[in-house]
Amino acid sequence: MNFAGLQPRRRVVILQRVMPHYRLAFFRRLHEELAARGVGLAVLYGDERPGTIPKTVPLEEPWARRIRNRSLAIGRRELIWQPALKELRPSDLVILEQSSRLLMNYRLIMRRRRNRPKIAYWGHGENFQAARGFLERLHQRWKGAVTRRADWFFAYSDRSLEPLRRAGFPPERVTVVDNSIDSTRLRVARDALTLGALEKLRGELGLEGGAVALYCGAIYREKRIGFLIEACEEIRRRVPDFRMIFVGAGPDQHLVEAAAARHDWIRYVGPKFATDAVPYFALSKALLLPSGVGLAINDALALGLPLFTTSLPGHGPEIAYLEPGRNGEMTDPDSHAYAEAVARYLLSATRQARYADACRATAAHLTVEAMAERFAEGIVTCLGHGRPAGSHPAVASPKG
Repeated sequence: MNFAGLQPRRRVVILQRVMPHYRLAFFRRLHEELAARGVGLAVLYGDERPGTIPKTVPLEEPWARRIRNRSLAIGRRELIWQPALKELRPSDLVILEQSSRLLMNYRLIMRRRRNRPKIAYWGHGENFQAARGFLERLHQRWKGAVTRRADWFFAYSDRSLEPLRRAGFPPERVTVVDNSIDSTRLRVARDALTLGALEKLRGELGLEGGAVALYCGAIYREKRIGFLIEACEEIRRRVPDFRMIFVGAGPDQHLVEAAAARHDWIRYVGPKFATDAVPYFALSKALLLPSGVGLAINDALALGLPLFTTSLPGHGPEIAYLEPGRNGEMTDPDSHAYAEAVARYLLSATRQARYADACRATAAHLTVEAMAERFAEGIVTCLGHGRPAGSHPAVASPKG
């Protein structure tokens, strides 16, 4: 294993199924944070299965290496083998993604000797988008039993704590990292936009008036696009100059295309990634995601846009960053109630200014830099922590 020429006292390996573009800045910053603490980091990552997302991008660093995942489909389930045993064995701590389809998780945690190397999981705590039938409950119990064998858990957000508690994982061995993106890069891109460029884009999209809202993300069944379109039609009846932009792609994009063909106030611009989406955020007053909220809330908060969602199940752990009535709203899963909340916001300049300030205040704590620091502190605490668990407190994140 190449630890980039360092002579660290302790060595950590993170094994990733894929390397999405939004993780590059985090891993680079984490490497720096750990090096300053005398800990060497190596990252191993694989490729996505063809036709799936997120797609792997290269992490071109001497301490990172790309491996070739091997996948096997069994019915509707997929199992993945990550060929990395040789690289994992000399480490003091291996951090794995909490995913039942990753066979290395079972191989490593079941067959290690004298609890070496230490094992940590990184994840949601449970699959928040899974159905709640008998088989899923059985699966969650199995997943909890495997999770309890780990030495540490790096939780995406505070929302992950409750499923970990139900699984019987000791809270003193949990670090809440507050899953984040490179918000600094987004804000720099926003500040670089000129008024002329924004007005040109506004004209191209035909966005007369200021009551513009945005959907940005993958477009599939769990996102409840039909619900959102129905709500937008109601918002339009309440706010005559309302305009809606859809950014994204996916199996249900035909619903958006049909709505854009029916209504001249709906604009569908296709998929935009990273900073390419920033101009559409800059033209908008709110992000509308009725279901399946994930990292998109980080984008919105960083750019001063409140999130409007519903209490439908299926949100990711990042929904913990939403503070209803402060930096966004969560309504009942009723299109009229949802439309009323959005319309009330769009018709109040005072409310818009207050929510925008709150978004930026929350986003100040949700940075890659802060996430990497919390993650590094958790790693150091884990490395110095014996089994069974001692008295170290969970490393919780500061809240805005």
